[in-house]
Amino acid sequence: MHDRTLRDILPQPPTPLLPPTPIAEPHPPSVIVVSSVPPSANAATATVTPTHVDSAANVFGVFRRYHHSPDPTHDPEAAVGITSLSNLRPVVAGATSSTSLFDPYPNEASFQLGHWFWAKGGQKSQESFCHLIGIVRAESFQPLDIWDINWPNINAWLGLNSWDDSKEEWEDEDASWKVSPVPLRIPFHRFTDNPGVRDFIVRSFYHCSLVEVIREKLTLKKQDIRHFHIDPHELYWQQGESQEPVCLYGEMYTSPSFLSAYQALQDSPPEPGCMLAQYVVGIMLWSDATHLTDFGTSRLTPVYLYFSNESKYR
Repeated sequence: MHDRTLRDILPQPPTPLLPPTPIAEPHPPSVIVVSSVPPSANAATATVTPTHVDSAANVFGVFRRYHHSPDPTHDPEAAVGITSLSNLRPVVAGATSSTSLFDPYPNEASFQLGHWFWAKGGQKSQESFCHLIGIVRAESFQPLDIWDINWPNINAWLGLNSWDDSKEEWEDEDASWKVSPVPLRIPFHRFTDNPGVRDFIVRSFYHCSLVEVIREKLTLKKQDIRHFHIDPHELYWQQGESQEPVCLYGEMYTSPSFLSAYQALQDSPPEPGCMLAQYVVGIMLWSDATHLTDFGTSRLTPVYLYFSNESKYR
C-alpha cells in the first residue's frame, strides 16, 4: 500500500545564491540583508551595515548564510544536479533510451546468469545449482537471448575502475612528482641486540610540492573549478518562519574553523603589490598502509590529499 498523502521529494542542493532578477529591483528577492545597527531616530542619515547575507531556502528549509559579500559569478551549488545527489537515474517523461535496464547486460536472461555466477559465491552448492535450474526453466528465459553475448567484455567492464584507463600519475612527466632518498634516524631501546640510534635510508620516495598540487588543481583542471568553494558559508535549516534556524554541519567549507581561517586571511595584510582577492584552500591529509601482495610483507604507505573546498560527496 502506498499512502497517497505522502510526497516523495527528491534531494536537492541549496538554492542558487543570486538567481537572475530584474535590474530595477534594489535587492534580489532571494537575498536577505540583515543589519545589526539599532534603529535610529533619524533613519535617513543612519548607516546600515549588513552582518550577513542569506540565500533563499530550498524545499527542505535549508539555506546558506554568508558573513561577507560572496562572488555571485561563482556559485558551486548552481552546478549541482540530481545526478550529484542521488544514484538514481533521472526519468524523463516520454523519453526513450536504448540503454538496457540491465546494463551492461543486454537483457534479463543474461543478467540473471551473470548474477548467479558472481553473487552466489565461488564455490557452487546444490542450492546454487537449483537456482540456476530455476533461471533456465523460467518462461521469460529464451536461449537466443544469450546466444552471442560477449561475456569476457561484460566481466571486464564490471571490474573496471575509473582510473584504469590512465597510467599511473607519477609516471607522468608533467605531474611534478620527484623521487628522493629520505634519511631516517631510528632509535632502538636498550633491550635490543644493538641499542642506540641507527640510520636508515628510504629509497625511491615519491613526493611533490603542495604548491604545485594546488596550482594544478586551480589552473589545469578546469572542470573542477565550478565545484570549488572559494566563499565559505554556514548552512542552516529552518522549519518555519517562527522557528529559530538550526546550524548544519557536514562540509569543511561550512565549518567554524574554515570560516575563521577565511576571516583571518581577509584581516591580514596582502602581499606587497598584490591586489588580487585572497581565498583559503583547505587541504586534508591522511595515510594508510596498503599490502602490495597477498603473500609477503611488502607494503606501501601512501599519503592521500583531499581538497576540503569540494564536497565530500564528489
